[in-house]
Amino acid sequence: MNRIRIKGARFYTHLSYLHHIGKTPLKYTTLGKQLELTSSRFPEREAVIAFQENRRITYHDLLSQADRFAAGLHQIGVNYGDRVGIWAPNILEWNILCFACARAGFVAVFINPNYIAQELEYCINKVGMKVIICPEMCDKLHFYDTLGTIVSNLRQQKPENLNNPSTQSLKNIITVSENSLGYNNVVTRPNQVFTFVFQWYI
Repeated sequence: MNRIRIKGARFYTHLSYLHHIGKTPLKYTTLGKQLELTSSRFPEREAVIAFQENRRITYHDLLSQADRFAAGLHQIGVNYGDRVGIWAPNILEWNILCFACARAGFVAVFINPNYIAQELEYCINKVGMKVIICPEMCDKLHFYDTLGTIVSNLRQQKPENLNNPSTQSLKNIITVSENSLGYNNVVTRPNQVFTFVFQWYI
């Protein structure tokens, strides 16, 4: 590689990597729309294999569960552009939540599962997170207990109507569990908004 030096600055006459403009034009699409197209072509093909959990999901089921969860979030007050925190390790639900946000136009905020309380609180307030979704615990990570140190009287409050002075934007906590506002209950909530499948945002 040839180098040119000008007044102490270093410039390179050749790049260290090759760059070729492709012949295929860019496509105007979204992650949500791409999942829908892939599901229509390969409905029974496995989309995700969660090896450690010994769980699998097809493209058809991934799309179906993502849409149902997105509709459930909308029903509890999450709207287009709202920040949805996904605070979880590599579990199957992480993928469903990611596509649920993509389908509905929610802004997915991916949170480091190793965050301690102070880091999580900063993140919630920095982006104005409206809802956070997490397991109660996973391995040695106690997600719900950590939230309890941030949200005062968490176990006494309704998880779908939080009121916490230090995290004013946070209104909902959804756990990947069987709790009153657990992941499964949000997915299976009867709702009407599912019928339009967020057609503007996919």
